[in-house]
Amino acid sequence: FASTTPERMVLGFFIGFINFAWLYGFYNVGVVLFAIYFRKFHSGQYTTTAISKRFSIPPVALLYTTCNDFVEESAVSCVMQDYPDYKVYILDDSSDSACKARIDAFAAKYPGKVIVVRRPDRAGFKAGNMNHGLTHLAKTEKYFAIADADEILPENFLSKLVPVMETDEHCSFVQ
Repeated sequence: FASTTPERMVLGFFIGFINFAWLYGFYNVGVVLFAIYFRKFHSGQYTTTAISKRFSIPPVALLYTTCNDFVEESAVSCVMQDYPDYKVYILDDSSDSACKARIDAFAAKYPGKVIVVRRPDRAGFKAGNMNHGLTHLAKTEKYFAIADADEILPENFLSKLVPVMETDEHCSFVQ
């Protein structure tokens, strides 16, 4: 048994950690059971086919943020969406001229689909970059999605996401 203060502290920490581990295990079992229940009883109403019959196709702004870290593969994943009405805004805060040239060359490959946006200052960093894009450019689109420079989106990202946003009145945003 613990007789000194450090031994009591270590024993207390161990007991607390074991209790936390058990609770975390119960949480994970609960998540798995809920997923099984949802898949069995409720997933039919959220299939792409079921949802697409009930919603319109609103325009979407896909905001690709970059600052000297442009990854063409990631940007291509934004451009190659199977959704019919979207525009890719590359919000470029890059200071490196070579990176800016790569972004401009990429945008030239996809005229009308990709718009490069550069702001005069870098106030607010990434959040300021997104706020600038939303305030000044992406005004006609009903929804917007944000993609980081290192993020690869599946080609059906928008076609699966927008129908849920359109039909689920309790869904305001998805992360």
